[in-house]
Amino acid sequence: MYQNIDIICNPSSGKQKFQENIRHIQRMLQDDGKKVQIFYTEKKYDAKHFTIASCQSSTDLIVSVGGDGTLNEVVNGLLACERKVPLAIYPTGTANDFATYFGISTKVPDFYNMIKYGKEEVVDVGKANEHYFINVAAGGAITEVAHRASSESKTILGKMAYILEGAKDFPNQIFKPVTVKLTMNGETQEKEILFLLVSNTRYVGGFKQLMNRARTDDGKLDLLVVEKIPVKDFFNIFIKAINGSHLDHPKVFYKHIEKIEVVGKPAMEIDIDGEYLGETPVTIEVIPQAVKILKP
Repeated sequence: MYQNIDIICNPSSGKQKFQENIRHIQRMLQDDGKKVQIFYTEKKYDAKHFTIASCQSSTDLIVSVGGDGTLNEVVNGLLACERKVPLAIYPTGTANDFATYFGISTKVPDFYNMIKYGKEEVVDVGKANEHYFINVAAGGAITEVAHRASSESKTILGKMAYILEGAKDFPNQIFKPVTVKLTMNGETQEKEILFLLVSNTRYVGGFKQLMNRARTDDGKLDLLVVEKIPVKDFFNIFIKAINGSHLDHPKVFYKHIEKIEVVGKPAMEIDIDGEYLGETPVTIEVIPQAVKILKP
């Protein structure tokens, strides 16, 4: 099905062993008569620029190799183009929530077979101000913890890097509430919150059921807000989130949305797919059926 394949690879994402797997997949596809090129990123926005160039050529399939940040850049490149090229995801980063949601394997035979026999699915994408995200936008204390985890520690330790960073100053970071105004459907609510998430899938930060009513093809995003609570209640929510039973907590606000405007007092940091976006105010909305992805 795919004759011209461009692989966009972040060589510093995840454990370095994966690069051998990518070259193996390239050789297998070339043995099938496919034209396969690998483009290695060196700096921020390289993945986006490579994607735009691929879309403007005769490329039939783009493969994103890296973590959520690399995938985010590729998605922003795809949305900048008129021609909609299908996307395959080879996850190598810290979280890889979107790839996990679709059960995408990094084993060479599995990934090769996905390209050869897999199915395309059209998925929604989120938009925060002028930037797109494929999985999640987040604001509040949870983003500060993620931003403090160095790229070196994330490469070596994976998800544990986030936990270790947060543990250094856990009470001060997590229990620092922010007052926000949330405007949805013409109505404004003011809340004192610890953090908020706007997600496209159920998987966020390694939690498989955190946004357990979310779907990637329903034309909506899912909003979760954790309001100001005592420490003991927060840990109760944390434990419940493991199996998805946290939504019945009175300090958890959950809603399907198409658009939301967030204003923080003071301004609140926002990130998208784990990458720093900026500070509030921010307008977040869904772009229905925006990207074609390849799944097993």
